[in-house]
Amino acid sequence: MEKWKVLTVTNYGVLPAEVSNFTLLGSSSKLKRIRLERISLFSITKNPIEMKRLQKISFFMCNMGQAFSKGSIKFFEAFPDLQDINIDYCSDLVELPADICLLIHLKKLSIANCHN
Repeated sequence: MEKWKVLTVTNYGVLPAEVSNFTLLGSSSKLKRIRLERISLFSITKNPIEMKRLQKISFFMCNMGQAFSKGSIKFFEAFPDLQDINIDYCSDLVELPADICLLIHLKKLSIANCHN
């Protein structure tokens, strides 16, 4: 796991899946990209995560719920090197965390097909 550079988590079920022990990914020092598909983000943001080298994160058809609005995850601390955020078809996305503005390396923020 410490040699991984890209991680794609895809749920082929009808309902969003919950992921546990997501904090273990912080131990992978070379992980640069994560793509989550049909995942409940509330389960990920329960515990603080820290991925210092992560450069790109993508959410596709994920259940955002209130995961970001409760302040349980601080983007600038969890992903300080983040350059690219892609959010697509996450229909229950209401707001992004305010601290996303503190990501000094962020070059691209793409939000598409999120109707709320």
